[in-house]
Amino acid sequence: KDAAISAEVKGRIATHPSVERVVESRNCFMRVRTLIADIPYQLRAVTGEDMRFLMGRCGVRLLRGRLPEAGTNQVALHENFMKANEWSIGSEFGMEVSEDDWMPGRFRVVGVLEGPVPIGLASYEYVARPELYFFSAKLWERVLIFPKEGRMEEMNAFLHGQEGEIRVWDHARAAREIDRSFDRLL
Repeated sequence: KDAAISAEVKGRIATHPSVERVVESRNCFMRVRTLIADIPYQLRAVTGEDMRFLMGRCGVRLLRGRLPEAGTNQVALHENFMKANEWSIGSEFGMEVSEDDWMPGRFRVVGVLEGPVPIGLASYEYVARPELYFFSAKLWERVLIFPKEGRMEEMNAFLHGQEGEIRVWDHARAAREIDRSFDRLL
């Protein structure tokens, strides 16, 4: 099955009265050092306009440096990731830097973010290149859908009605997945 959501389905979603914005993205993973072990954390690849939108929705702002430029390997990372990995602006990561890394390619930090939501941002145009991530588009392609103020439940109900054409990952599903993970541990 094609991993991509068709333009027709995205158009139907974008025009639903409960939806504020539909964001094309790529789902990447970076390593974050912790006391116990390295853990994967999402690095969200979006366009420049969508970066500013995500930052606003997450209450995050640029603390130092700048946001990544379109088509480049540049990233902006939350200050918590920077501290955990002992990085600074100019630090690089990726499999071209270390064979132990999880991200194909080479990425360079150009900005530090601060705020209540720890996010990392990369250039959609760079990460969407097929030569970099040809091996499994299904792992990387994501569409983020944001509700209008006060309309989350309505939007989620609408999206769940589209199951079969899309896979919905909302708070309720995340909670079920976490519960199942803990059940497997016990």
